[in-house]
Amino acid sequence: QNGSIGTISVGKLVKEDYKTYIESVNKLRDNYEKLSQAKVINLDNYQKDGPEFNESLSTLNGIKEENKQLIETLSNLVDETKIDEKAKSNGLEDRFFNLYKDIISQIKLSEGVNTIKEADAKYDSYNDSLIAVLTYMKDNANEWFIENNTLKSKSQTFIDEYNALVQKTNIEL
Repeated sequence: QNGSIGTISVGKLVKEDYKTYIESVNKLRDNYEKLSQAKVINLDNYQKDGPEFNESLSTLNGIKEENKQLIETLSNLVDETKIDEKAKSNGLEDRFFNLYKDIISQIKLSEGVNTIKEADAKYDSYNDSLIAVLTYMKDNANEWFIENNTLKSKSQTFIDEYNALVQKTNIEL
């Protein structure tokens, strides 16, 4: 393999990987910001979007699915098998194959990806807890109502379960 072509190919692949990394991290950050500002567990939203909560659940589920795909994209950037496949499919052989793998290792993408996965687990738990509250309210729409700006129910069981689910949304992000 020609030295300058191999070097250009390695540089191009590293640039693509780093660009994918940055774009994925930025999109995750945007989604985490949306999630942390999601005001779905309150009377205003209950009145606006309840009792079905289609808009809120669609937004939360959309963020969850997109984040899952972004984490998979990031994981693929540091997966040894995927790195090998990418190098081979782009025609890198011998020293350029090893150079590409060394550079990916040296820029420490895997450390960044692991840190992001840890943060994502917290946001994913938070998202799941919001979805759980809204799903419970949707599934028990006949059990609750709003009166005098207060959520009420004739069922203490509903109130107890609702409060327990809301308590689970108190996750430090």
